[in-house]
Amino acid sequence: MYAEERQQAIADLIGRQGRVSVTDLAERYDVTSETVRRDLALLERLGHIRRVHGGAVPATALTVSEPGLAERENTRAGHKDRIAAAAAHFLPGTGGSVILDAGTTTSRVAAVLPSDTEITVATNSVPIAARLAGSAPVKLHLIGGRVRGTTQAAVGPEA
Repeated sequence: MYAEERQQAIADLIGRQGRVSVTDLAERYDVTSETVRRDLALLERLGHIRRVHGGAVPATALTVSEPGLAERENTRAGHKDRIAAAAAHFLPGTGGSVILDAGTTTSRVAAVLPSDTEITVATNSVPIAARLAGSAPVKLHLIGGRVRGTTQAAVGPEA
């Protein structure tokens, strides 16, 4: 199959299925993942598809902006509270440690840390660090990096 035929077939497949992965395309067309990535890059430049992590979707797929922390805080609050309560049962005892990634659910986990248990917490979340900074039994380690305004999380190579 010529490259142009493969690229047309890939664009058609994405249009029909709504998404494809690089791995699946490489297997389907018996080419390397690098070849698939080049095909996808060309199709994206031509405006036929949009590349996403690990694959591609139709160019017309909805692109949603990431909601900020304040907006996400109250979304599915009950679910987040139940997850935090369940997670509390898995937290280590005195002398243990836990890493809390940035997020509104993990922030709720931080809120349910036992106040009588000495625990080491590492986080890349500025809000979680602020919440735990004054807690006597917590040994807090804030992971460094560039702080994203939307998520208030330290990100990048340093993190």
